Amino acid sequence: MKALEAELAKLTILKLRDLAHNNGVEISGTIRKKDIIDKLIEAGVTLESAREIADAKKLSGEKATDPRGKEEGRAESEIIQKLPEKIEVTDQKIDEVREYMKSVMANKPSFFTIDGEIEAAVAKYDTGDYYGAILEIQKARQKASDVYAHFRIFTNAVGINASEKVLGEAVAHGAIDEDRKKDLIDNAMISLVDANTSRREETLDRLERGATSAFEKIIGDIGSDIQLLQKKAAELKELGGNVLSAMDSISEADKLRLSLQIDKAKLVLAKTNETLKQAEKARAEELKYSIPRVRSMIEDAKIIGLDISDTEKELDKASYYLERGELKPCVETLSKAEISADLILNQGLSSDSSLRQDLLNRGKMTVQQLGPSLSEAHSFGIDVSEAYHYISNAQIAINRQDPVNAMKFSRKAEELAKQFADDVRILKEKSVHINQLRCGKCGQDMMYDYINGIRRCANCGTTVKK
Repeated sequence: MKALEAELAKLTILKLRDLAHNNGVEISGTIRKKDIIDKLIEAGVTLESAREIADAKKLSGEKATDPRGKEEGRAESEIIQKLPEKIEVTDQKIDEVREYMKSVMANKPSFFTIDGEIEAAVAKYDTGDYYGAILEIQKARQKASDVYAHFRIFTNAVGINASEKVLGEAVAHGAIDEDRKKDLIDNAMISLVDANTSRREETLDRLERGATSAFEKIIGDIGSDIQLLQKKAAELKELGGNVLSAMDSISEADKLRLSLQIDKAKLVLAKTNETLKQAEKARAEELKYSIPRVRSMIEDAKIIGLDISDTEKELDKASYYLERGELKPCVETLSKAEISADLILNQGLSSDSSLRQDLLNRGKMTVQQLGPSLSEAHSFGIDVSEAYHYISNAQIAINRQDPVNAMKFSRKAEELAKQFADDVRILKEKSVHINQLRCGKCGQDMMYDYINGIRRCANCGTTVKK
């Protein structure tokens, strides 16, 4: 029995599987070499049959070679082109290896079970049961050896399968040719089951390095493009820009890149770049309306005789930066000017009740005047919720007798209302009258289609989605 076990241990996994097939032994789903040997012995396989298959013609190219050392630092093209000694393979053998790899992939190894053996050994050692500790640690060592062998085979199978996917895309993109791909994969697959450990690791190393090199060649500059857009989006977000959709698109492009859907990734990045440009433009528009608001605060301070010259200089700088398209210094100086104007106004108004009441009245009047324009914008399908949020805050400030915040929030609402007015003007200019279509509410032939996807009656304002 021991002689048979020793003879079987000399065989490669593929030859053990051939032996099982020849003797009608069912080993499907069995991936560890030791388990295959145990099943063969249990089935009564003879020593002669084991020696017979061991003496069968060996595959060429099984000399042990160092998988590292000389290969380090070689150029990408050399890694792909200079293959290990070619192994003669057949389609049938490759199919058998594929089936074996499926079994391997379905049985992920775990080192967790070894912990119990180690703990048992340590516990006996700590209690002085050294003989028991020896027996337990032997069991732990054996189990660790078995699991590690399983781990090596499993990781090889994962590496081969993943590399084959990458190289398939590499062929499709012209990064390598089909013959090189086949040589790399066939060598690694056959060596997985029918070569010594050194040979198996060498062919896998060449395959994986060839695949990663091909991957880098396929993706080209797309990785740096993604990083550039991520940086641009982060900077714009810091400046108050709305970049949420752009960040989602960048994440999508990165996933497409990693799954080698390069063409789709490039399309997504191109659209993302346009989205960021629009977000930057939108932020510039917001700043364009914010500057007059802060300037109004400065004028209020001047009217009541407050020294606000330094704040005015900061605001002039913000205007200058905006004209040059330099958003970052514009945001910084505008924020500084607004904080300064708030502080000066609050200090100046703290001792003059009549001035405080005057600003409160102005804020109240602004809030009242914005109602019709916001209602009209809403009737054109424009989201005016943010403006109403500022109006609500302005009203709260008025009720609390807080003139500075009353003016600040009412002016923010006023800024948005001006933007909405521009949007409404553009919608009207590009609207199309729908002939012979009467409004369901007022009955007038005044229905128009708008570019934002709504249909609206110009007579009564009834709006429906197209």
